[in-house]
Parts: sequence; C-alpha cells; structure tokens
Amino acid sequence: MLTRKDVERMLDASMAAANPTVQEAVDFTAKAADYDFAGILASAYFIRHVADIAHSRGRKLVSVVDYPMGGADNEIRLIAARQAIADGADSLDVSMNISAFMAGDYRRVKEEIKPFLDLADGKTLIKIIYFAALLTTDQQLKAAELCIDCGVEYLKTNTGHGSVSKPEEVKLIKDHFGQAIKVMVSGGVRTGEDARKMILAGCDRIATSAPFRILDTFVEE
Repeated sequence: MLTRKDVERMLDASMAAANPTVQEAVDFTAKAADYDFAGILASAYFIRHVADIAHSRGRKLVSVVDYPMGGADNEIRLIAARQAIADGADSLDVSMNISAFMAGDYRRVKEEIKPFLDLADGKTLIKIIYFAALLTTDQQLKAAELCIDCGVEYLKTNTGHGSVSKPEEVKLIKDHFGQAIKVMVSGGVRTGEDARKMILAGCDRIATSAPFRILDTFVEE
C-alpha cells in the first residue's frame, strides 16, 4: 500500500500560479518546506529569494533551464544553469533540444547534454526533459537511449506546459531500460489517483503543481 509519506518523498512541488510574485514564491516555499518533498521548484527569477528558506529546512531546490522548448543556444543555456546553481539550485530540469532531435541530429543532442552533466560535477542533479507527448514510441525510446549514453540519471517526460503525461510513457521506458535510467513524470498529475497510476507504471518521481491535494488522498503511515 502506498502511504502518504511514500508519495510525499516522490514529489517535486511547484506553484500553480502562472505568474507569481516574489512574496507568493516565498510563501509557497515556506509551506512546501514543511513537507518531505523530493524537491521544491522555483523558476530562475525566484531562486535567490527562496534558496535560504528551502536549505535552512534541509530541502532541495529545483529550477528549470530553457523552459519550455529547449531551443536556445547551448552556451546561453549553460550560462543560465551556472547562475541557477550559484543562486542555490540543487537540481535542474533541462529541456532537450527537441528541434535537433526531431531533425535526427542526435549527435548535437548529446553534445548539448554532456556539458550540463560536466557542470553539475555530481553535485547537482540534472534531469532531461524529452517531450514524450510529442514523440512516437520509437522516438521516446531513442531519446532515452541518447540520455543513457550521456550518463543522465533522470528523464522528465514533459514540461507540464499544456502537455499531459501518460502512464504508458513511463512503462515504455521502464520496460525497455529498467533501472538504467529513472523517470520523472510531469504534466497532468493533479490528483491522488493520477499519482497512483504513474507510480504503478514505474515512475521514480512526479512533478506537480497540486502536491498538497495529491497528499490529502493518501493515508498516514
């Protein structure tokens, strides 16, 4: 049986508000820090404002790079990543260059991913967003293969901006690659039942803007 604590430790909690103020970000981080979430997400603008709040409570702060579509020049992306880490991010969700991937330029995709792993130097968790909702089954497997070749620890299914992840996307990766890579779900997971389906499909982590509502449906240990 999945307990509330099991699920709590799998969630990356983010704000539901599309355009929050600094104070809203501070308030959300303070509330989320009362929970044992895997991470608390803040966009680049807010990291410096909330890092001390999260870290003083022993929580990990997550941010994003080149959200949502991953089309910026990679040097610009790396500058943004360095700044996010300097400001206090413990984990970065980095958009794969989906345009290069769709064009079949797999070499460029890998060449753009590797510098992020070098930058992280084993201290910052890098999760690569591979846009599962846009890809065929074969393309999803190819994206996972490229990330595994690079040494990526986590795949993130989607950005959550208008895309809805499916349990089948998780199961596909897990059935083919097992523990070679972890899968984080993002997009459309807003209820306890949504989370349960993803966990049963094999996901390792869930990004959601409804973390408190999800937890309310699970029992205490």
